[in-house]
Amino acid sequence: DEVIDKFGADVSRWWFYRVNQAGEPKNFREEDLKEIQNGLWRVIVNSLRFWELYKGQKSGNDLSLLDRWLLSKLNSLVESVTESLDEYDATSASRGIEKFVIEDLSNWWIRRSRNKFQSKSGHQNDLLRFVLLELAKLIAPFVPFLAEHIHEEMHRGTAGSESVHIHDWPEVNKKLIDKGLEEEMDLVRRVASLGLAARKEAGIKVRQPLDELRITNHESRIVDEELLDLIKEEVNVKNLEFKSLKVSEKEVLSVELDTEMTAALRAEGLIREFIRMVQDARKDAGYD
Repeated sequence: DEVIDKFGADVSRWWFYRVNQAGEPKNFREEDLKEIQNGLWRVIVNSLRFWELYKGQKSGNDLSLLDRWLLSKLNSLVESVTESLDEYDATSASRGIEKFVIEDLSNWWIRRSRNKFQSKSGHQNDLLRFVLLELAKLIAPFVPFLAEHIHEEMHRGTAGSESVHIHDWPEVNKKLIDKGLEEEMDLVRRVASLGLAARKEAGIKVRQPLDELRITNHESRIVDEELLDLIKEEVNVKNLEFKSLKVSEKEVLSVELDTEMTAALRAEGLIREFIRMVQDARKDAGYD
């Protein structure tokens, strides 16, 4: 009762599912529940608030490669969670959901789609609504109160606000699963992560544009422009160069960052820094 009063019933439930398989001894630590509160819970609530911030915007029609990747990951998740629960493996199911929410939905898709949300030029908010509603159905057996909260908030003022708990279980749309795209995006994120690590090592802020990131790997050349743009935007470089290694070294993936700054690059970095300062000042003053 003390733990539920402090963290809530759903956070406590999620801890039991996520920590290990049912029937095994539990090594209880409050720090684990705090981690869930500050991780999965905060991400879901913030994603819901993000949707509320942009709801009502006009929608576009075309799905970007990043959007199609998210739908592929969502349907892969539905498939794996369903298989896990059919085997009474709630631990694998809950861990898979948590990974999708934090790493795929929030840290990648929402963050990389932020400009489209702000420009109100796309359909990203409709897609986010769809994903959160499907997610509410997936988590309903685990955390009924949070699932119902998501469902109610997304149907507020509209028809179809019946409880999430009377909905059918989500069905997998295998036509939307693209394992090749998922693998390509894994490579994009890996390259971007290495590029950001190179920036950190060089002590150069991400807001400072740089000229080039060189990627060395025999079999990892990315050709799709949308995927290349994701790396450029994430690492904040103007150009990407791919170099091939010998076949015997094909498993090696290395990146090299061109840290030389021209006057134009330095000026662009100063502009970005100035914009950030102005935006922070607006936020501190309470302005939209």
